[in-house]
Amino acid sequence: MAKWGEGDPRWIVEERPDATNVNNWHWTEKNATPWSKERFQQLYKDFKIVKNELECTIESVEKCNGEATVNNRKGKLIFFYEWEVVLKWQGCILNGSNTPHEGKVTIPNLSEENDLDEIEITITIEKSNEESEKLKQFMYNFGRDQIRQQLGVYIKELKEEYSKNLILPKKGETTALKEETSNKINIGYHTASVDDVKVTSNGNESVGCKLDVRTLKMAVEFQCNANDLYNALTKTEMVTAFTKAGAKVEAFRGGEFHLYGGNVHGKFEELVPEKKILLTWRLKSWPSGHYSNVLIELEELNRLQIITGGSAGSMQVELHKGEELITVLNDDNTILGSLPINPGMRFHVKDDFISNIDLQEVEKFQLSEDQYEQMDNTLRNFLRKNRLGKYNEEEFKVEEEKRLEKFRLEKTKAKLCTIGSRCEVTVKGQPTRRGTIMYNGELEGKSGIFIGVKYDEPLGKNDGSVNGKRYFTCPDNYGGFVSPMFVTIGDFPEETYDLDDEI
Repeated sequence: MAKWGEGDPRWIVEERPDATNVNNWHWTEKNATPWSKERFQQLYKDFKIVKNELECTIESVEKCNGEATVNNRKGKLIFFYEWEVVLKWQGCILNGSNTPHEGKVTIPNLSEENDLDEIEITITIEKSNEESEKLKQFMYNFGRDQIRQQLGVYIKELKEEYSKNLILPKKGETTALKEETSNKINIGYHTASVDDVKVTSNGNESVGCKLDVRTLKMAVEFQCNANDLYNALTKTEMVTAFTKAGAKVEAFRGGEFHLYGGNVHGKFEELVPEKKILLTWRLKSWPSGHYSNVLIELEELNRLQIITGGSAGSMQVELHKGEELITVLNDDNTILGSLPINPGMRFHVKDDFISNIDLQEVEKFQLSEDQYEQMDNTLRNFLRKNRLGKYNEEEFKVEEEKRLEKFRLEKTKAKLCTIGSRCEVTVKGQPTRRGTIMYNGELEGKSGIFIGVKYDEPLGKNDGSVNGKRYFTCPDNYGGFVSPMFVTIGDFPEETYDLDDEI
């Protein structure tokens, strides 16, 4: 028995201002995707890169696909982010013709698994000439470092700023509040305005806790009618298909709804079919009595619709796996998320409108190799003019050597990762995780060798499956696939925690 005051701090139950998640033991997650998309816009909008007589400006973020989450488990912060970003830039030579030249910057894989200096950044130009090639070389040699520095700012703020308030305060601590004027969150092509609401205290610091709350307003456009959207938000089967989890929805005034195993629940205050939904909801981990109020107003817009070919009403959609017919979509209310779709499958559309037309008699457009070679507006000509890929022999040779060397190192380390071996996984910026190797090989749709690990704690991303294909079996969030470079084999005993003692 430990002496008084010398116990393991993990088992000492401390007082918490809000009486929840003692010692930050339980898993909590914060969605950083909307914030990340807005931050990329802020970091790169009108971002100038200048040196000597060369000046280039990042005009906008043309593409930003991916996700980011911040997790807290037992007081440890774990960051997952994976982004594909395309930036549009324009540049000119100040002492030259001052003619603007345009191009793009592509960041194909911004991930927590790569160091900042390992992140791939490619530079392209729209039209190739002497000036544009000079600007492209400037962006490659100098501009990439500036762009990389902005990525470093994003990663630093994600880890230091955005993760604030995720680890809840202990006894004697209070949650710091920040007053900001206004922000905007971009969700895909939709924009939401965010106005901060100042939280005030009644002067009694010993009661409750301060919460950083805000009012969020957004206008979102859906390609469907008001009735379909109303049903998607109020019908149990449609909510279940959307969330991919069990759901209970009582769509009447005063009715309750429970999502994600009860972790999200609330009550409908007012329902007007196809017009209005007023509800309150809360996360299970929120302080008792704290709810978010939501008002959804539906407005159906009358718009012109361009119709080419046959009518959608005469078409039949089929799901195929190779030549095998999986199912036919006969119900117009069927949601894609409810179908058994896996990578490699295809949708086939049959149109009765053209079933009586002999397509063999229709003249088809064809090009010979010589005709294609003489055209200007082709992908092949674009790659050749911009000296990209196989048309940049020097860069292609260097990149190929790097790729082969990396593959050789991965293959050497992968040989040490035998199934059933104990290991430690160390990814920069993440806590060290222990587990057991369950898989060694390639993943469908991915390049390189991956090691599948079943972690001792729920610090992973999956349950041993990726994109619907299973490689091994384990509980959700206990599985992960990493490069052999991050895996160390050794006698690492499993860390055991007596959860029966948890309060």
